[in-house]
Amino acid sequence: MRPEERMFRELAEKLPVGIFLFESGRLRYVNQKLAQMHGYTAPEISGHKTTKDLVHPEDLPLLEKHISERLSGGSRLSGGLVFRGITKTGEIIYLEDHDCYLTMSRDHSAIVGIVIDVTERWNWERELERHRDHLEELVRERTSQLSVVNERLQRDIEMRKEVEKALEIESRSLADANAALRVLLRQREVDRMELEEKITSNVKEQVLRYVRMLAETRLDTNQAVLVEIIEKNLGEILSPFTKRITAFDFTPKEMEVILYVKEGRTTKQIAKLLNVCMDAVSRHRYHIRKKLGLNTKKTNLRSFLLSLS
Repeated sequence: MRPEERMFRELAEKLPVGIFLFESGRLRYVNQKLAQMHGYTAPEISGHKTTKDLVHPEDLPLLEKHISERLSGGSRLSGGLVFRGITKTGEIIYLEDHDCYLTMSRDHSAIVGIVIDVTERWNWERELERHRDHLEELVRERTSQLSVVNERLQRDIEMRKEVEKALEIESRSLADANAALRVLLRQREVDRMELEEKITSNVKEQVLRYVRMLAETRLDTNQAVLVEIIEKNLGEILSPFTKRITAFDFTPKEMEVILYVKEGRTTKQIAKLLNVCMDAVSRHRYHIRKKLGLNTKKTNLRSFLLSLS
């Protein structure tokens, strides 16, 4: 074994990721980490197993197309290629492939790359999607109920208008009519406050309660952080701050940015949380300042938002 090959193997065996050498249509070398991902030893795979033995049949065409394009001189993917792998016992795992080096000659071609096991990340993303779908279903149900309440309120308002009109016609004195109108207006305000309290109570009991129950389950660190963010954002929605800020007609995405700015997060942190580029966050901040009338002022956005609380 040549010194450079020995150095490569020693390094590959110490790395915490899978390393492979794909040469002449076969896996000529894999390190022990990659073999462990599939439940094999390195000698069981190196020179004996092909991609057909280690990749899910439905994802095999995608991987073979990628390999073919790379060997024909195609450019490397900007991100990793995620596909399903098969273990020795038939279990499905999710892997992310990153080609690191490609060498080609007239009668020889080889690809050296790394493989990362992303099964855990994939699973908790699916679990998060399930919880998000459940929350969205709860929101749809509450929205439907609120729609019914609004319809009833509209009918009550129409009935009250008719009563007011009848009182005006039948009233013998302007003073009596005004007194009756004041009573109706006070009752209307009470109804509005009761409706707001009922809506707030429903959200707290029907949504926040489930979020808190979810927070008490066995969640990993990332899931716990996301549940905490959901609970905090729902609290923000019910706060007086949200009632004041909605008057400016912000988009849903701008509202997300506003809440993160109010928490003191930087543009870089917000971009990571929203999974967008920093330029997109900067554009949202510009539109937020414009709607608040702060574009021509040197007022700090976070300080202004906190003053509305």
